[in-house]
Amino acid sequence: GDYQRAAQLQEEALAAARAVGDRRGQAGILNYLGVTRQLTGDFPGAAKAQEEALVIYRELGDRRGVGNALNNLGGVCRFIGDYQGAARAQEEALVIYRDLGDRYGQANALYYLGIVRRAAGDLPAAARTLDDALAIYRDLGSKTGEGNALSNLGAVWTLTGDLPGAARALETSLDIYR
Repeated sequence: GDYQRAAQLQEEALAAARAVGDRRGQAGILNYLGVTRQLTGDFPGAAKAQEEALVIYRELGDRRGVGNALNNLGGVCRFIGDYQGAARAQEEALVIYRDLGDRYGQANALYYLGIVRRAAGDLPAAARTLDDALAIYRDLGSKTGEGNALSNLGAVWTLTGDLPGAARALETSLDIYR
């Protein structure tokens, strides 16, 4: 999509939410703005938006919002190579999602944590984490989540030398995507 235009519209919406003092609206817009800025490659702007959203969600006591902002902030950290910061954010989001009983949030946090662990070179932990995400996605019937987890498990198993396992995971992932 036209992410530059999306960011511009989100900035306008943020200004309107600020003008009327809508803190929850500001947090939600900042969360989406962070994602949009990440898609445009504006990682400092993305991190700033996620951090602002996080502050507001914490002030409001909105734990799901905190989890979502942390999950997105972890993604920004991963893209800039701050794997420790990314893992911290994903782990904190995972705790929140578990406390809330949010299985989809848990699966997403595990999925992104697995990607961070793979990028950081901790392949055994990456495989375990992605396998945990895969189990939840399957339990929820999320085919997209299942395909994504299998695709990343395939990458991990390729790096560990388990080429037959990698091939099975990637073929299953491809079947799901088709």
